[in-house]
Formats: sequence, C-alpha cells, structure tokens
Amino acid sequence: MAGLRAPHTVTYSYRRSTGGATRVFLAGLASKEIWASRSATGSIEIPPVDWDPRTGAATEEFVRLGEQGVVRSWTWVSSPGVNSPLPQPFALALVQMDGADTALLHVVDAGDEESMSTGMVVHADWRAEGTGSILDIRAFVPGPVKGDQVPTSGPLDSSLTEAAGRGLTVDVDTNVSIPYTYVPGLTLSGFLLALGERRIDGGRCPSCSGVYVPPRSRCPECRIGPLEPVGLPDRGSIASYTVVHIPFPGLTMELPFVCAWIRLDGADVPFAHLVGEVDPDDVKVGQRVEAVWVPDRDLAPTWESVSHFRPTGEGQ
Repeated sequence: MAGLRAPHTVTYSYRRSTGGATRVFLAGLASKEIWASRSATGSIEIPPVDWDPRTGAATEEFVRLGEQGVVRSWTWVSSPGVNSPLPQPFALALVQMDGADTALLHVVDAGDEESMSTGMVVHADWRAEGTGSILDIRAFVPGPVKGDQVPTSGPLDSSLTEAAGRGLTVDVDTNVSIPYTYVPGLTLSGFLLALGERRIDGGRCPSCSGVYVPPRSRCPECRIGPLEPVGLPDRGSIASYTVVHIPFPGLTMELPFVCAWIRLDGADVPFAHLVGEVDPDDVKVGQRVEAVWVPDRDLAPTWESVSHFRPTGEGQ
C-alpha cells in the first residue's frame, strides 16, 4: 500500500488594536508620515518604541522623520511568492532613515539586482490610499527624495498631535494562509482508506492488548510494534464533551453544537468528533452514540466520511 499525501491550507484571521508608539507609527503611515521615538539616551528608534530596548526607560518623545534613508544591508528576492509585497523581483533591505539610529526593514524596488548596493540613497514611494500599515509605503526606490525634506521634529506635544495620527484608533487585520502537504504515513493512511469504505479500523498491541483508534505504528504504552489491525463497530459512548457557542472563521455548522470525545466499543482510547441530531442540553457523559456516514458519493479517505455521531437511544 502506498501512503497518502494531501495538500492542505490553514487559514485564519485576527484583529488587534494598537496603542502607544505602534499607533503613532501606523497612523502616521496612513497620513504619509514616518514617525520614530527618541529614547532617554537620545537615540532615535524606528519603528518607534514605548520603552528603550537597552535601558527599559520610557520613551521621552516622538519625532517625525523625512522620507529619505540609506540602505545598510540587503538581500535580493529573485522569485517573489504569492504573499510577497511586490510581484516583481525586489530587495529586502534594512533602510536607515536620515536622523534615525536604527534601521527599518522594508523592500526596495530597484528594478534589478545590479542596481542595488549597500549605502545607496533611497526614498519612500507611497501608495495612493493609506490604511495604517507598513505597506502604505509601497517600497523604497533609489535616489533622493524630490522637494523639501521634512525636518526631524521635536517633542510630540499638542501642536504635533494632529500630525502624529490625528487621534485615530488603528486596528490591524491579519489574514494568515499557510499551505502545506500532509503525509500521514502508512499506518494512518490505512486507517483513512478504511474510512472511505465505511470501516473504522483500530490497532491492537500484541503485548498489552490495548486497542487504539486511530491506530499507531507502535503502542504508546509499551512501545511494541507494529500493532495488529482490528476492525471496530461504529458505535460507542461519549467520554466527555463540550458545547461550542462562539463562531469562528470557516464555521459551517449551526451554533450551538457539540464536540465530544467518543470511545468506540472495544477501544481503549477515545477520539474527537461531532455529535448531532440532539439538543446540546440532552447530551450526557456515557451516552450511547453511533456514526452517521455521508452518502456513498461523498466517501473519501478522511474523517469527514463520518458526518457526525448521534444518540442511539440505548439505555434511555
């Protein structure tokens, strides 16, 4: 038997609010302004920080920088990925803005690798609409900024508050997508293939006789292997459960619903699955349940071949 392989993608979204130095920095970017912080020792930090990373002292003030800087180090990205900030090849660089003591990590759109060099002067190329993201700077591009430079400002007092974010609350929305290939191995591949045939197979340890679902390559108790294949019924009992009330991205079930640990008859360990066709208030530990399989056309080597478990009515 050949082992299974399947492409998967983990996706999720989350939102976080920002405050302090992060809010000043992101709100400034939304207004095409670059802000840094001045520490108690006088160093200018970009991105700005609320606390000096060396002494732990609170930031004394925020300062506005110009749009020009110098490349301190870089690496060339010749094959951008689908989530890269630019579709064409670019340099990922540490850019030290004029007046700053630290460097900002961003991309340089130089056209080709031969045009990049350490020490080259670059300036910010802004997107038309700002959203409060580092990507509001589309990229840094070679050459000095045209026109007058914005001088380094003094303390962030009431006269500068409007420039440093205009009192905006900045929320950061992040959508994460992580593709990967799942390779379950031969033992679990056999288990998944059996699910596609309406069977639930376990593994029995030849030493302690423990039965595990899904089967393992070796017994987790005595480390003996391989386990002996054993067919199991698709009935069992609820060992424990929880009722889900809170929605989450990708949810396809109606709230509330029950997720339970189910121990099949003849098995020594439970597994997690959904319990349906019952009011969540009527679910109990020890309740007898049976598998509800999907129609034949939907059977596949996956746990989703079992739509859910439902109460059998036994012992009620």
